[in-house]
Amino acid sequence: MASQLPPGTDLCKIPAAVPPPGVIPKLGSPAPLAPAIVAVSAVMLAFSTIFIVGRVWINLRKLKTADYFAIIGYVLSVAYIVLIFSILKYAGHQWDAPACWFNGNYMKILFVQGMLVGPAAFFAKSAILLLYLQIFIAHTDMRIAVYVGIVFTGLIYWPSIPLEIAINAPHPGDTWADLLVNGQVQKLLPWGVVQGSLAVVIDLYIFILPQPVLWRLNMSLRKRIAVCAVFFTALMGVIASVIGLVFRAELLSTIDIIYTQNKCFICVIVENSIALIVGSVPAWKAIWKKHIITSKLYKTLTSKLHGNSTDHGDDAHISKAFGFNRPASRAQAPKQNGSEKSLQRFVSHRENTDNEFGNYYTPPVVQIQGGSQNGHRKADSEDMSAGGIVRNYDITREVHPDEQV
Repeated sequence: MASQLPPGTDLCKIPAAVPPPGVIPKLGSPAPLAPAIVAVSAVMLAFSTIFIVGRVWINLRKLKTADYFAIIGYVLSVAYIVLIFSILKYAGHQWDAPACWFNGNYMKILFVQGMLVGPAAFFAKSAILLLYLQIFIAHTDMRIAVYVGIVFTGLIYWPSIPLEIAINAPHPGDTWADLLVNGQVQKLLPWGVVQGSLAVVIDLYIFILPQPVLWRLNMSLRKRIAVCAVFFTALMGVIASVIGLVFRAELLSTIDIIYTQNKCFICVIVENSIALIVGSVPAWKAIWKKHIITSKLYKTLTSKLHGNSTDHGDDAHISKAFGFNRPASRAQAPKQNGSEKSLQRFVSHRENTDNEFGNYYTPPVVQIQGGSQNGHRKADSEDMSAGGIVRNYDITREVHPDEQV
């Protein structure tokens, strides 16, 4: 537009777009989407930070590839939000923005944003798939599905980098400001629609992938629902990607580009943050189990809420509802003699610490009885008086998920 204006025209007194009929431009007025961007970014950043910090803390001594991917995705997402905040004044209607605001510096910021958005989404979503690989490591089909998902995610997001360089960077002899008038950046808009469509597909894939296995696990219905609820959080990411796709398609025809563009920014923030949160929820399950319900503060609060008489029963109900097993105190633990301890050491199987979901396979209970006389077993009290022994042992054996699912 600047090339069509007479020399010496003050661009700060001209709107960057022609307003719709009946609309009077308000140059430099506060951007209407700015409060929404700040609020959504603050909430999503706060939650993602809490979940990522908890994940790193609980896994600090045994960080795996999924954890590193989540950390990288978090750093890139924070950088993306910072860049959006740097151009927050553009989060309004284009006819309310003076034409002088659109310069080479603005185009540089958009270029860096375009370079970050693909890798940020790739690392955040691949971290979830790698978490599936840890949880369902014994499932051959699941491992193959995870690798396919990671490759597909890479094919969706990594092409953004070469495309940004080829299209949204100035060609030899051009400047960053020339991108505002030569129509070059509009050539990348169709790719945004393609990428947004494929993003919806991969989000649905991540959401649906673990459901069949989870519903076939050997656990109670309440625990099964609790575990599936973790992954149902990913449904919010699917919704965000669908809404983002609608706005990307709108960019192809709208004259109010920056307003629609900022709505896309909001969807990207939500989508990436939800991916980081979903991948870190299992770590917070471990934090809850190992540190929160065993703390004095938690016991004090539950005691005040439920009363001393119902404390144990209610806590047990809450723990079962969310799949958390409250450790027994020393006073409640039964006394064991040497033979019992030896047997338990022989048959015990330590919970798999690499699996953040813990062990959901129910161990069999074997009853060992003795003290029978004349081929007939007496009642427990008679057996005990006769020197017989009646003991129940919880025997846990290692069971691969392929045998149970």
